[in-house]
Order: sequence, then structure tokens, then C-alpha cells
Amino acid sequence: FMLSFIFIMMSLITLYFYIRILYSSMMFNYLKLKWFNFMFKFNFNYYLMSTFSLISLGGMILSTMMFY
Repeated sequence: FMLSFIFIMMSLITLYFYIRILYSSMMFNYLKLKWFNFMFKFNFNYYLMSTFSLISLGGMILSTMMFY
């Protein structure tokens, strides 16, 4: 039970990061002309965090299966 609770907490933290990344990508579309060179460096970090959040979502599904 405690292990599944830890997995749920980790998935909540990664969901918060995923919302922040979605917000930053919206800001990238809004400030495309001004911040293009700066956000191009950030693009790799965005892809890395999106794959990490996908792995955490898979862990959340596994934890809910373990809980039931």
C-alpha cells in the first residue's frame, strides 16, 4: 500500500511539471519571434521532461493496478 502511495505522489509531482511544460510551450508559441534563440536551447529539456512524464504516467497506471 505504501509503495503505491509513493508512486501516486511521484505521478502528482510529474503532473505538476507537465502542466508547467505545457504552459511554457504555450508561451513559446506566444513569444516565438522574440525568444526563438533562447527557447531553442530549452527544446531538448522539454522533450526529456515529456518522456519522463510519460514514464511516470505509466507508473501511475501500474500503481493503480497494484492498489486494486
